[in-house]
Amino acid sequence: MLLLSIHPRFAEAIFDGTKKVELRRRAPKLMAGDEVVVYATVPTAAVLGKFTVKSVDSGELADLWQGARKVAAVSSSEFDAYFDGLDRGVGIWIANTQRYSAPVPLTDLRNSIPGFHPPQGFRYLNDHEIKIIENLARGKTKRTPKIVRSIPSSVTSVSRGTTR
Repeated sequence: MLLLSIHPRFAEAIFDGTKKVELRRRAPKLMAGDEVVVYATVPTAAVLGKFTVKSVDSGELADLWQGARKVAAVSSSEFDAYFDGLDRGVGIWIANTQRYSAPVPLTDLRNSIPGFHPPQGFRYLNDHEIKIIENLARGKTKRTPKIVRSIPSSVTSVSRGTTR
């Protein structure tokens, strides 16, 4: 299974159904039927869900744009800027999206998968990592508690220069 890092705007578009193809400069090893886990980059910094690969197209940029322009959720100028310096690109066509009921934050991923770092573009997940992510998404694995720190009134008083 592949973990794709995607800007939050595009990750949201995938799950709201307006983005039907994910554009890539480099082709991951994928084929129709494979599943892809979507990690939304900062400021979201969380796994949002997954989708099934409908197909993968690799080709000349003009052909890729012609096929993807209405469903890629990018403008022509964004497309050109993203593929600047390249002659070819990749389109990962999306089917069967599944948004997790709650995002899996980066802190939970790091606490559950030793040495976890979100990829710059993509990386392959092993079976153990997949199971952990799916359990976190289902709430079957303990999530990292949010730490709320309160400042004692004595510290607040001292920092204001007052005494008790």
